[in-house]
Amino acid sequence: MASIKKEQYAIAPGSRVLVTGANGFIGSHVVQQLLSLGYVVRGTVRSQKPWLDELFRSKYGPNSFESVVIPDLSNYDTLSKAMRDVSGVIHVLDANGMTVDTWNEATVKAAFDEGTPADAKPFTVYVASKTEGERAAWKWVKNNKPPFVFNAILPYYTVSERMGQALMSLYNSSRAYQWSLNKI
Repeated sequence: MASIKKEQYAIAPGSRVLVTGANGFIGSHVVQQLLSLGYVVRGTVRSQKPWLDELFRSKYGPNSFESVVIPDLSNYDTLSKAMRDVSGVIHVLDANGMTVDTWNEATVKAAFDEGTPADAKPFTVYVASKTEGERAAWKWVKNNKPPFVFNAILPYYTVSERMGQALMSLYNSSRAYQWSLNKI
């Protein structure tokens, strides 16, 4: 990994950064990296995750991380409260499209198809939700022309240690389904 001097960071270490989806596989690793660089992190979760606060606070200190419950990111009031006193936002979005105009339509259709095998349904719905989420984000950018740059990072495959016991079951079920797809 390239080394960048802290003086060159766009946001100074010690600043507060909001990370959406902080309890997800990728989101938890983004939080870990930010904390290791000296940032203070506020992470959004859809429901209480006490283990997440304990995990990061035990490693980086009692004031390093806080989670805030936001069941619906489209709720303006709740989201604006979470964004108070933050210097940056990292919205973790793992979509399966390749470009703005290329979408994983097969998975979106499979998510609603009664013929999709029951054991494949959770992962299929998860992937379809990521595809639809990214599509909505790009549409919003096109319609609103915000004064910031929007980037979508689309990892094909992610491998790393799991953060916290609660992430293990989601990770294992997702990986098992990916494994079965690779055998086809």
